Amino acid sequence: MRCHRLSVLPNVVFVALALSGGFLGRAASAEAEKTSAEVEDTSSRIGETSAEEKKTSIELRFVIFSPSLRWSVIEEREGIDAFHSRQSMYVGPGIGVRVFPKQPHHGVIVDAQYSVDTDVDTKFSTREGWRTDFMVARVGYGYRFIKHANEKMAWAFTPHASFSAGASINRNRRESYAASAPVLGGRVGVNVDVHIRRFFMGWAFAYEGLAHLSLGPLKSSQFLGWTLIPAFRLGVDLGPRIQSFKH
Repeated sequence: MRCHRLSVLPNVVFVALALSGGFLGRAASAEAEKTSAEVEDTSSRIGETSAEEKKTSIELRFVIFSPSLRWSVIEEREGIDAFHSRQSMYVGPGIGVRVFPKQPHHGVIVDAQYSVDTDVDTKFSTREGWRTDFMVARVGYGYRFIKHANEKMAWAFTPHASFSAGASINRNRRESYAASAPVLGGRVGVNVDVHIRRFFMGWAFAYEGLAHLSLGPLKSSQFLGWTLIPAFRLGVDLGPRIQSFKH
């Protein structure tokens, strides 16, 4: 009887080992399948992120109110107050678009703005100043730095430089000068925008120099512009949202 029990013992041990081996094999297989699924999911996410980052990002921008100061080199003539014609304050609306082709940083800038001479400085002068409006279009380059705040919000810091072309418009209607004159120059500046989902608003600071290409009291002009109230400078992201891009 004892010998019979001893002969059965190896069989029991073999069955136990077989069962434990099968259990371990199934566990290892399940773990491998789980790891493979995680790798595939990670790869899928990386692929989606890469595909998203290769899409073209477009910003459509609107300027509701933008103040600026002008200083000019002028040709002094009879009847024109040189001091008050040399400088003035401007306000005006604008519209623009910025395209970042298949990446989030390097962008092409196109915008246009109409600046109205408020003529505030001549209110305290008995002599007539020189009122000049400006219509200027710009084409240039900007580099956008992105800082994520959370899933719905991101900050964009964009220094930029542009070529400027347009016209100065004579509001005095004097026959000795043309009603308008072409202007050429350039602008440098920086924008700081906060993007919330697809919409954004922000702050701006820019310097622009323009040369007047026809005879008139203004020979060259310099502008210093800014936006301190972000609600006056709004926009929307077309295409992928900025939150989907890396820093």
